[in-house]
Amino acid sequence: MITLQLFGAFRDFNESNKLSLEYSEGMTVNEVKNQIRQHFQGQESFLLLLDRSRLADDTHIFLDGEKLNSPGDYALLPPVNGG
Repeated sequence: MITLQLFGAFRDFNESNKLSLEYSEGMTVNEVKNQIRQHFQGQESFLLLLDRSRLADDTHIFLDGEKLNSPGDYALLPPVNGG
């Protein structure tokens, strides 16, 4: 199981600020994002954010093609503007 903590604008789409997904060995970030897309199907604003977001754990920000290290807790980080 993967537990995603939702941050920033993603919180507007889910009251609990968390999302649980199935994990399979060798799973990539793209596969996680596909599961998320199914969960939020039809919510175009969310899906646009998702396309520009990153998945992270406590020590690493993952690129879309990277494999996850293990099941567990991850963060879904939206794009950030400012400076």
